[in-house]
Amino acid sequence: MNDFIQNLFITKNTKRKIKLLSAIKEEKMDILSLAKMLEVSRDTIQKDIDYLKTYYHDLIFEHKDNHSITYSCRFEGQFQIVSQLMNEEPSFYILKQIYEHNVVSFDEVAERFFISVSTLERYMRDLNRFLSRYEMKLKGKPIICWGNELAIRCFFTNMLYFTRQFQLFSPPKVSFNTFLQNFKFELRAFSTAYDPIKVVMRFQVCISRILQGATITLSKKQRDTIVQDHHFEAFQTYLNEFAKENLGIDDFPDDETRFLFVAIKESHIYYSLFLQVQISRNKHYLCDNHHRILCQEILNIRDPELINVLSCYLDDLYILKDFGQNTLIEELPSKQVEEYDKVLLEKCHLISHMFTSDQEAVPAIAYKLAQIVVTNQKQAEEETYIFVVLQDDINEQLYLEKTLQPFLPKNMIVQFQHASRFFSDQTKNTYVITNDYTIQSSAHTYFIEYPCVLKELQDTLIKLARSHIYGNVPLNRDKV
Repeated sequence: MNDFIQNLFITKNTKRKIKLLSAIKEEKMDILSLAKMLEVSRDTIQKDIDYLKTYYHDLIFEHKDNHSITYSCRFEGQFQIVSQLMNEEPSFYILKQIYEHNVVSFDEVAERFFISVSTLERYMRDLNRFLSRYEMKLKGKPIICWGNELAIRCFFTNMLYFTRQFQLFSPPKVSFNTFLQNFKFELRAFSTAYDPIKVVMRFQVCISRILQGATITLSKKQRDTIVQDHHFEAFQTYLNEFAKENLGIDDFPDDETRFLFVAIKESHIYYSLFLQVQISRNKHYLCDNHHRILCQEILNIRDPELINVLSCYLDDLYILKDFGQNTLIEELPSKQVEEYDKVLLEKCHLISHMFTSDQEAVPAIAYKLAQIVVTNQKQAEEETYIFVVLQDDINEQLYLEKTLQPFLPKNMIVQFQHASRFFSDQTKNTYVITNDYTIQSSAHTYFIEYPCVLKELQDTLIKLARSHIYGNVPLNRDKV
């Protein structure tokens, strides 16, 4: 079960049962092991097991041998139990009522779940701690949803997606699938890598919020950065007709049209070739705040636009991985990963481990995160000169064009010189890579072997380029 659903179980006893079910679904476990894993007493675990066996006796299995008693649960069994526990948890009921435009009375919720008003108030505080990740909270009597509208839509999209197997929400009265399928036929730019279910739910949530009067107003900068290609006019016409006929909206808001166009068209995995374009479009509306903080703190990135792209990538990848769509993660050879610097990769691996338990996917995810950082981090505005000063004779121009140029930023200029002809005043934007050990050493001088090994030269240039982009890359300056 994914973390999103687990976090919506606020009641401690229920949350513990959910974690217990997840554990025994994966493998047979005894009471002691479960107690250690969940950090509670053996008596508490025994009570939970007895409760589950009493109410779900045909779903929880007890295995006895000569030495111990272990327990297990079929996947189908876990599904049925979790579905029932959702109905007993106030958070799912409250959020469902809000999403479906129903008035949620504080007293009615307390009465429905047989708890006091003071207990419900404490419960709401705990629930709001989780919702704060999405820049939203529940408050008031009746209970309503407050916060950043873009973040609220992100939250409800995730909730619909993660709970779709449990049929928590009532089916929509309007067929959004028909609308999107018709438009997808017209919009041939749609990628086959899109998750059509997520696209439908994102559209469904937007329409639901609009019907509640919660609309989006974009700034002039946001409007200008949303590229309106030749498909936009067709989308706008089709959307207006759909809204008028099916939703009773005669004049669909222009900013909502722009937002929906981008949200539907670009709701794919974020390791495409157009990351630089995505950065320029301020795609903050798809971000999970938890992933944003993760990238910011661990990778120490301060560029907010790059943080947004990274968190978008993790958000979409996390959802897709949760439902086993492994084909959308490229299985990249480890040798490609090794081309990136060790410090950055270690940090990217740490992030990958934090949001997925699939060990086979971690290297590919870490590689992609490193790739996004390296290729999209803001580069220095000033030009940097690298002098490759060798005692060898090599075809510099051909080598530079065919082998090195793809690895280097445009504002890094490489010049080859023979050691006998080299002279340069080294400044802060000048570096020297050489195998002539008579050249004076400095912080900007990097020594390589003589005779020149092209692979070593290439690796040094690549590392220097990476250092130029994001800094703090340790290089071997004293090789002899």
